[in-house]
Amino acid sequence: MAMTAGGRGGIKSDINVTPLVDVVLVLLIIFMVVTPMLQRGKDVKLPVAAKQKHEEDKGVDPMIISVTPDKRIWLEKDPVTDDQLNVAIDVESNSLAVIVKHMAGNLRSRFTDFLTTDGEKPDRNRDGEFEIAGPVARGAMLADWERSWQVLFGALDALTPADLRREVTIRGERHTIIQALHRQMTHHAYHVGQVVFLAKHLQSAEWKTLSMPRRRT
Repeated sequence: MAMTAGGRGGIKSDINVTPLVDVVLVLLIIFMVVTPMLQRGKDVKLPVAAKQKHEEDKGVDPMIISVTPDKRIWLEKDPVTDDQLNVAIDVESNSLAVIVKHMAGNLRSRFTDFLTTDGEKPDRNRDGEFEIAGPVARGAMLADWERSWQVLFGALDALTPADLRREVTIRGERHTIIQALHRQMTHHAYHVGQVVFLAKHLQSAEWKTLSMPRRRT
């Protein structure tokens, strides 16, 4: 600490920080030199997992996954019957066939000419996606579903890294490409949850869980 005459104000005191800075710099250099010397490597022999069944798998029925010649993947057998595809649990609910029809229509509208047109196409009849006249056959429903997903995959395959900086519109609202994809992902996740819930309700005791069964964890 240094003391200086302050004129009328009397004596003033101040601190000379130059020596303190020198000390800090010296300590920093010492730590930079010493730290690598303190880091010692040690060989670790990782254990090899034994080929045995995990405890959590005991008593759990295996899930059969099948791949058809047209590359469709099925878990177990068909999760619901053809008749159950058209069942609505109440007047305000949608059947599985309606939900699939809506998801397919949404995909086509959003990703047809994805980068150059609004995601809500003028020719889309959204209300009509929630109306079905008579029972829907499984084959026709799945064909519409597959065509719509191909529209999505085609749009994604055409994207370049530079496109991720572009913007698109959905119902006139501007979205970055990432925002539009995130919006679509959350929308479809919502409806997939409905599909699983309805399928489980309709199958009841025959339902094959898609994850760890209750009371078997």
